[in-house]
Amino acid sequence: MSSVKHAVETMKFAHGMLDKMLDTIPADKGMHQQHPTSNHVAWTLGHLASTYAWLAGSIDAQAAQASVFALPESYAKLYGGGSKPSADAAAYPSLTESRKRYDETFAALVKLVEGLSEKDAWTAPACDTGGFTTSKLDGAYKCAWHDGWHLGQIADLRRALGLPPIM
Repeated sequence: MSSVKHAVETMKFAHGMLDKMLDTIPADKGMHQQHPTSNHVAWTLGHLASTYAWLAGSIDAQAAQASVFALPESYAKLYGGGSKPSADAAAYPSLTESRKRYDETFAALVKLVEGLSEKDAWTAPACDTGGFTTSKLDGAYKCAWHDGWHLGQIADLRRALGLPPIM
């Protein structure tokens, strides 16, 4: 198996598990927080969509200009580094819109990774990632890790809501 194919499968696995968790949280619980600083579904969806768009730029700066990655300016403040979830539902796009952006940006990021040659996969990121990624392929693996990080938070949220385990 090529390293690119392996990275894509790893991304899809982590993301698929996250989807299963998110799909079982009732829409009326999309703003639920266990405590005032914990992440809720609304923040998580936007944060992940923003992260996928940012990672796309680290893989292919030109492709990252595609409309699917052109998120509203408000996303940087709402979901970017240093942002904090707010209990104010009016501060966020609807869960439907956020889920759509989450789904679309992930699918587009996967296509970018799938388009990497084995040689290009190991080249430096296409933009400065502040050391977060060391190569374009590393961005794919960090995507899977990041999804897993937030998957744990969503799993904990599900437990707090009394939802049964997925597995």
